[in-house]
Amino acid sequence: MRNKQHYLKYIVQFICWLFSCAAFANEPKLLMSYWSYHDKSYSLYPVAGSFNTMGFRITNKDMLDKLNYLNMIAYAFLWVDPSGFARFTDSKVDLSYLDNAFCVLNKNICLDRHNLYSPGAGNFSAFSLLQNNTHSLKKIISVGGANSAQSFDHAILNVDNFVNSIEKIVAHYHLNGVDLDFEPDNFTLERMNGYANLLFALRKKLGSDKIIIVTVSADQNINAKSWKKISEQVNYVSDMCYEFHSPFNQPAITGYNSNLYADFHEPLISRYYHISCDQSIKSLTFSGVPPDKIVLGYPSYALAYGGVKNVNYGLFQPFNQNETPVFDFGIKSQGRVQYRTVLRLLKSGFIEHASFIKNHMNGVWAYNSETKQLLTYDNSSLIKEKAAYVIKNHLAGMMTWNIGDDVAAENDQSLLKSALEGMTLKADPKDQPMK
Repeated sequence: MRNKQHYLKYIVQFICWLFSCAAFANEPKLLMSYWSYHDKSYSLYPVAGSFNTMGFRITNKDMLDKLNYLNMIAYAFLWVDPSGFARFTDSKVDLSYLDNAFCVLNKNICLDRHNLYSPGAGNFSAFSLLQNNTHSLKKIISVGGANSAQSFDHAILNVDNFVNSIEKIVAHYHLNGVDLDFEPDNFTLERMNGYANLLFALRKKLGSDKIIIVTVSADQNINAKSWKKISEQVNYVSDMCYEFHSPFNQPAITGYNSNLYADFHEPLISRYYHISCDQSIKSLTFSGVPPDKIVLGYPSYALAYGGVKNVNYGLFQPFNQNETPVFDFGIKSQGRVQYRTVLRLLKSGFIEHASFIKNHMNGVWAYNSETKQLLTYDNSSLIKEKAAYVIKNHLAGMMTWNIGDDVAAENDQSLLKSALEGMTLKADPKDQPMK
């Protein structure tokens, strides 16, 4: 009897182990987005729970619905002052009277880029209270962003001030961690070493239970030795696999915003950029970043070109930078278009096209032959292809910039919906990673 009980005990333990492994294997992939604002248009997509100009709470139903598709959202962006303190960008947008208690004790964090403390809309405190229906939403702050070379240098030269200020914000607002979206012009050896040291100090300060993300451009040039040190300290490395070509750069030849694979049809001309999500992610893994820490980023916006030659439906053709269009007045700057606007434009003269590599959807664009305008973007089908790529290459998940640009979550063309559905499918055992 005793032996039977002994064996029964181990059988029960073995069954529990099987179920725990199965649960781990089916653990949801990361699906992350950002909330951000433009200085003149933040009121068009405020954080749910922030205040309007009359002092009343705002209900942003579109945002609340989208949170149910996410398991992480980041508040972008904070910046770093010359002394190394992480600081809010615009106090009238970020802060409200609810932040007074924190700001009295942390003036060096709450004084914004203009050295002002003028609390108003309170988007940040509202952000800290966001939650989805399953109460699984992680909330983090994002520091840096485009043109953040100066913030990056301030942080690595003043490590103690930086990590202390981050810890104070995370602790006071009960956040889950931090995303470092530093984008210096280039990673010198000194900068790489400084970055690794900064992350080591940040991990030590925040502890093992907080999330640290490093967000990098697809063409990052950090060496393998530094990547090993960096990846040991972070939960995720988020790869910004978008804006590979844009209407702002030379040479003036159109190209994909975010192609999944390399396309041999791309023009072989001087200074034309050749990159893909696949190439960038393989570069990270080759440099020692574990695949299960890599997050594939995709755009929820399009890039718009004007004066595009009517050949090959506008792709890989000359364009005129002086004719770069504006479609989202007051929301997006010239040459950038919300995905929700793209769907509207597809009903008014733009025709959608797609390329395929070995039967895999690779890139999407739309061309208007009458106006000679081109849009490059990701649609729902391409997002599903990228989600399948995440599954079969055992990546951590997906990230998108940004939450306000996508269509409503219940829309069949929703990128968030497509990403979530795509990452919950099991990989086809016959569908091996492309070599």
